[in-house]
Amino acid sequence: LTPYSLDKLFDIVNHLNSGVELIVEPAQKQVLAQLNLKAGKKAIASVAYEPALKYLNLGLGLLGRASWVETYELALALYGTAAEAAYLNGDFEQMEELAEVVLQQAKTPLERVKGYEVKIQACVVQNRMLEAIKTALEVLALLGVKLPLNPSSWDMWLGRVQTKLALGFKGVEDLIELPLMRDPYKLAAMRIMATVCTAAYFIAPQLWQMFVFQKIQLSLKYGNAPGSTFGYADYAMVLCGVEGDIASGYQFAQLALNLLERLNAKEFKSKTFLLVDMYVKHWQEHLKETLKPLLAAYQCGLETGDLEYAVFAIFVRSYHSYLLGRELVQLEQEMAKYGEAIAKFKQEQPLYLNQMYRQAVLNLMGQSENPCCLRGESYNEEKNLPLHLAIPDNYTIYHLYFNKFLLCYLFEHYSEAVIYGTKAAELLLDGAIGILVVPVFYFYDSLARIAVFFDSSHTEQQRILRKVGINQKKMEGWAHHAPMNYWHKFYLVEAERYRVLGRDVLAMDYYDKSIALAQENEYLNEEALAHELAGKFYLAKDKTRIARTYLLDARYYYQQWGATAKVKDLEERYPQLLGSVSEQIRIRTTQSATSPTTSSTTGTEALDLATVMKASQALSREMVLDKLLAKLMEIMIENAGAEKGFLILETKGKMLIEAEGAVNGDSVTLLQSIPIEGQDAECRLSTAIINYVAHSRESVVLTDATQDGKFNQDSYIVNHQPKSILCTPLVDRGKLTGIVYLENNLTTAAFTAERLEVLQMLSATAAIAIDNARLYNELELRVQERTQELTQANKQLEQLTAELKSSNQELEQFAYIASHDLQEPLRAVANYTQMLAKRYRGKLDEKADIYIGFAVDGATRMQQLIKDLLAYSRVGRQPLKWQATDCNVLVNKVLRDLQFSIAENEANITVNSLPTLWADTTQITLLFQNLIGNAIKYRSEAPPQVDISAEQRDSRWLFRIRDNGIGIEPEYAEQIFGIFQRLHTHDEYPGTGLGLAICQKIVERHGGSIWVESQLAKGSLFCFEIPLHNGETLHE
Repeated sequence: LTPYSLDKLFDIVNHLNSGVELIVEPAQKQVLAQLNLKAGKKAIASVAYEPALKYLNLGLGLLGRASWVETYELALALYGTAAEAAYLNGDFEQMEELAEVVLQQAKTPLERVKGYEVKIQACVVQNRMLEAIKTALEVLALLGVKLPLNPSSWDMWLGRVQTKLALGFKGVEDLIELPLMRDPYKLAAMRIMATVCTAAYFIAPQLWQMFVFQKIQLSLKYGNAPGSTFGYADYAMVLCGVEGDIASGYQFAQLALNLLERLNAKEFKSKTFLLVDMYVKHWQEHLKETLKPLLAAYQCGLETGDLEYAVFAIFVRSYHSYLLGRELVQLEQEMAKYGEAIAKFKQEQPLYLNQMYRQAVLNLMGQSENPCCLRGESYNEEKNLPLHLAIPDNYTIYHLYFNKFLLCYLFEHYSEAVIYGTKAAELLLDGAIGILVVPVFYFYDSLARIAVFFDSSHTEQQRILRKVGINQKKMEGWAHHAPMNYWHKFYLVEAERYRVLGRDVLAMDYYDKSIALAQENEYLNEEALAHELAGKFYLAKDKTRIARTYLLDARYYYQQWGATAKVKDLEERYPQLLGSVSEQIRIRTTQSATSPTTSSTTGTEALDLATVMKASQALSREMVLDKLLAKLMEIMIENAGAEKGFLILETKGKMLIEAEGAVNGDSVTLLQSIPIEGQDAECRLSTAIINYVAHSRESVVLTDATQDGKFNQDSYIVNHQPKSILCTPLVDRGKLTGIVYLENNLTTAAFTAERLEVLQMLSATAAIAIDNARLYNELELRVQERTQELTQANKQLEQLTAELKSSNQELEQFAYIASHDLQEPLRAVANYTQMLAKRYRGKLDEKADIYIGFAVDGATRMQQLIKDLLAYSRVGRQPLKWQATDCNVLVNKVLRDLQFSIAENEANITVNSLPTLWADTTQITLLFQNLIGNAIKYRSEAPPQVDISAEQRDSRWLFRIRDNGIGIEPEYAEQIFGIFQRLHTHDEYPGTGLGLAICQKIVERHGGSIWVESQLAKGSLFCFEIPLHNGETLHE
């Protein structure tokens, strides 16, 4: 065919096919069969799968009985392409028949590969995962790649090690320069492994990793192939999801994308995009950056016939959008549309998943009887769960439990949430390696556990705190790599954790941090949740007005998200706080809808809840008084439609003008402190109105000030002829905090009842914010006054420290003197603060109790710090008292001293035979006490298991103290021995950061060394060596 005729291919073939009965010559039939093969391939490339199958079936009908002998290549191409077209049309019965013919008639293993590929794809689509895997392993063996169906731990370890050895010291970015793979058998093996990876990932994750290792090893040995792009992306998944090496995983993901572009490997584009954007990108980039590539993966998959990855890409895009907080109404419509496409292609597993998540969205939108039950228009858990269990499809089951877990938490069915969270956790490793729902699960797992904290026993509460601590360590690590996705989650859990620990000030701070970051990074759903939890926190503290502000914000953001059921749930739980506002909004919406032309101002003056929420949020976050006043002035002028305004604050019984602003002004004039009674004030505003509002606590709205009978004789009004005036009080808990005075001299009736309503809603937040800011400022002044002398002392200490830096001996001397001499005054501080707490707790206001508690806690911690610092300095200053030290006796004494801690933690301590040392008995006792105490303190969820042993190595004794605790990340192995070095907050594990520094100094003074071997969550092994004959070599 000429290029022209190729453009007209379909017309030519259709014309010839219409007279196919007239063609009787075998040669002519063969030509027409070839033309139908070309038309079928072109139709597949055009995503016209049904016409493609018709062309190919007609071509098959034109083949002679001896076609596999006479026209072998044509028969092989027609049968193989027709099998692919049948698969693309969802006609799996015909696909099986055609593929089987290819497998029987093909002469070589390479020629059978196409039949195997199509057969494996069909098995995956029909959820016959095990059959797909067995078929793949069979053909891979023919191609020279042998892998076990059930890899052992040894197989896994060997595969991982061989891969890393093959990579050696090669830079990841350099792998793109590898030569191209030429070996046809290895190229075929790469295609087969790419085809079966989905099945292995879902039901045989160990075998999936073996496939990944094999693809990397083949690429390194034989060169890069189009399938290498998929292999590198798969390896990025292993690094991020299994090994936790996010930085390296991200590098391999970038390599996969760059190689994809260089090779123009369009057939692997859908696969590679899906892996990178589903499993890797969210660990380093904002989640929203995955949405466009996933849509591109879907479209490219349709074009290339990669339906399996195309439909998965569009499902993943939908659930990423859901967890990102995209507007639910639009998202549900998209999911319904794409669900029809998935059903058309008969892709069973992604169809179930899409239906499941769409049902979760429908539940949140209020379109289900029970918001926690996935039963409705799109999905029925009671019907489908047995089907998933029968396979078993752990991936789909995990997503089912995850969705129920999340919904139960959001609708406050906390006990059920914990149950479903536990079920999901059991499947986490098998069914969800590296995907977004892993960190999101840990986020909600922490929140759900904390939610049942006060309903749990003391023992269970300790387990909850330990589990949340472990989750938070993971979240913090992820947040360092992708702060835009995970910091706000981390801070919200911290706020909840501090709430149950009674650390209210820290809880307040972390709620606001979480809200700010969720808003900044556009996580609308989690911003709403953070507002809700903050509101519940303040409500529990009887801070009703603050609680109302946060809950109104929560309601607003849930409404913006489209979560109608959640909005209704909030209104039913807090009718006293949200009921009236909701009713006002419904009334105004109804009025606007039914009578849009009754008044030209109805639409513009209706209550703008969004503006109120944002303004309230901005005010509640500001703690610096001058910044707060400037912001408040701007907000009041803007929302009231004023030309100018004043903020008057009550200070020591006097009303003072503290802020002045104008609509066209560049800035707000602050902190003038102009008395209302003076002439300076009388030329700026109506003092008569100010005094009236101050005494009556009522708002004044003058539509035309010069005509108003009550105030039109006021000297200011007579002299300045203002038109519209609005003056409203700011009241906090019955106390007048301030007054807002606004004017509009351009028009009369500028301040309507609706604008007054906006200001009155803002005034509650404003009054509280001003009170908090004033208190903050007062505390700042007090702190400055109290710390002036300490500041001077600190400067002297800094100077002294700099001078002593070069001499460790002088530093130790200073530490000893300072810690020793500080004990007495610090003891006095601690005693007097404890007396204050005992005598005045409950007699002052709540904040005073909090501050006294901080003082007592701080003094106690400082006493422990001074005690440890003194111990540290003594270790270095005092001469060693050498004597024979039986370590068996010594350790038994330490265990007796720690018996209460051992009993409380149910610790099991095993002590093997220990030697007698020539050493300082007191210091060696302190060494063992710190190391054993740490092994008990830094425990995991399991009861502590501590093993103490020693062995002689040449001229040294090597001691080992092994535990099963929380472990330490290897990069901190040296840092922990530094003075004041801590890896945990004081609330997680009390201490001063001096214990291991003391241990190191003791060991080094005995001529030895100390180190730790550990991994996070896998326990620690502390080792130290002491010379055999210390008395002869180091006697002092």
